Amino acid sequence: MPLHPSALFVPEIKQLLLKKDYKELKQDLQEINPADLAEGWGRFGPFERIVLFKLLPIARAAELFEELDVEQQTHLLTALEGGALGPVLEEVGPSAAATLFHRLPERTVRRMVNMVRRAQSSRPDRDWVFAPNTAGALMHSDVLFLGFKMMV
Repeated sequence: MPLHPSALFVPEIKQLLLKKDYKELKQDLQEINPADLAEGWGRFGPFERIVLFKLLPIARAAELFEELDVEQQTHLLTALEGGALGPVLEEVGPSAAATLFHRLPERTVRRMVNMVRRAQSSRPDRDWVFAPNTAGALMHSDVLFLGFKMMV
């Protein structure tokens, strides 16, 4: 069985994160396909994920975001809103932080939030299980999207 690319780069990325070598890490992330990074995303801790996401160029960060599952997307959005990079920014200083970490354009953030909302609304919050031969067992849930003209 062939080795997945994430098996090769995750240890190196973790080492750079440990050394806090953000400049080298940013350069290395340029070479990694966002889909491959998404495949190895679960091997990083929550704080590491935020740092990695913010080090990616905006277009690649958006590609990565689209590859992640809804729970991971939600975590990223929540953490980014809360200013979770504070400790890192204090360590590197304002001038280095400005060149290393990107600020997502408002339009990109709105698109990301809408993507998460759509994904969450397209699946039921939980699967309902009812005993056989009951009214509940006859029910099923469907999510309907109504056009503007159908709304009253």
